[in-house]
Amino acid sequence: MSDVIVIGTGAHTKSIIAAAEHAGMVVRGVYDDDSARWGQSLLGVPIVGATTQAIEAGLPAVLAFDSPKQRQAMAALLKLEWATIVHPSAFVNPTVPLGPGSVILEGVIVQPGCAIGQHVIVGANATVAHDCTLEDFAQLSPGVDLAGGVRVGRGACLETGAAAIPNTRIGAWAEVGPRAVVIRDVADHASAWGVPARAESREPPQPAGDPWLSVQRVLVAWVFTGAAMTGLGYLIARFGLFLRQLDVTNDGLDMHPMHMSLWIGVVFIALGVGVNLFVPFEQSRLAQRLKPQDTRDRARLSFASVLSVVLALVGVGMAAYLFDARHFPS
Repeated sequence: MSDVIVIGTGAHTKSIIAAAEHAGMVVRGVYDDDSARWGQSLLGVPIVGATTQAIEAGLPAVLAFDSPKQRQAMAALLKLEWATIVHPSAFVNPTVPLGPGSVILEGVIVQPGCAIGQHVIVGANATVAHDCTLEDFAQLSPGVDLAGGVRVGRGACLETGAAAIPNTRIGAWAEVGPRAVVIRDVADHASAWGVPARAESREPPQPAGDPWLSVQRVLVAWVFTGAAMTGLGYLIARFGLFLRQLDVTNDGLDMHPMHMSLWIGVVFIALGVGVNLFVPFEQSRLAQRLKPQDTRDRARLSFASVLSVVLALVGVGMAAYLFDARHFPS
């Protein structure tokens, strides 16, 4: 008899404990990061403590997490000796290599020519025909049926009752839904459902962009809008002044209707100033909502506010210049 420990309290945990005990092993403890479960037990096996404490046990371990990605992350984190568990009712051809940390549950059939990688879980009553390959962290749920020559990529998961015809490939981290029948290759990170299985892309999410860069873009867009309105207003007003000078040099020619451009220009400048003065208030609102974490974030937000205030002052100066008695018509 050999002692083992189980890490994780997923849906597989009880099945793995039972398989280990049927194989003549003694499960000394379960380790999980949910502190609320510490002191409880599963099938009479105590939940001892956090996963990092498993190192102190000094015993071979097996990972019971439901998620292949979680098993991969934990295997990289914990430098342990990994146990391989095969339920006595399973048939695994003696020529089949089993990677460390893999679990073969009851009723499984694995025929000659297959290869099973590390930390693979093969659920109850699954059938793996000749010359199949299950790469590291792959997972077959109960009742999965793989015909000859199927390759299941790293971290791929086939749900209950799924099947694959000969020589198909299921890509890394792909998912095949319950009772789906794979008749053509499934791409990496894809999700396939139905009979026959139809795959949809399931690319891993890209890292989120810098939120402060997005905020900065929004604020700068407001600043540019205000500056554009101020500049346009000044051009319109200056055009009115030009018409006034033209009116003065052409006695008798009535150009007063065109002096409306002065007022229109001033209105645009006022709107531009208002937009620029709005930016500091918007910056304050976003800062409270997104909670800047360091001085760099605050400085990047403050830059737009300072620029907006400067442009607003420039706009006020433009308006004052236009309202000067020497330039504005009576």
